[in-house]
Amino acid sequence: METAGSGRSRRTLSSTPDTGEGWLDLLRALTDEELGQYGQLAQDQIERETRWNWAQRAGLLLAAGCVAWAGARLWANGLDSGVGYLLGFAAIACYWPWRSGKTQRLWESHKKAVDDERLRRLGEDGNETRG
Repeated sequence: METAGSGRSRRTLSSTPDTGEGWLDLLRALTDEELGQYGQLAQDQIERETRWNWAQRAGLLLAAGCVAWAGARLWANGLDSGVGYLLGFAAIACYWPWRSGKTQRLWESHKKAVDDERLRRLGEDGNETRG
């Protein structure tokens, strides 16, 4: 008997694989049409993440300027609140490009896995027709 707070139920334990280890098996279970749709979804997400690259690069340049200004201010005046504000603003300006890059790499790995699965299926189909 399951008790409250014991985690996943026995029904979902066997039917839902962990995404970290079993997601390649999930790709193998998709039909060719579903695999194509997922590949298109991954490509769309990659394009979405790269759409604002110019603004992200501008933010990184702004952050670098803030860090340089904070360093000069620290050198000239010592530690004051302005240095903290500049470094805080630089950290905030770096978050969006960092997060977007991380998300883009994730979707690129999904797209690569879809492409690898398509190649695997083409290889299996080729071997079946030759054999």
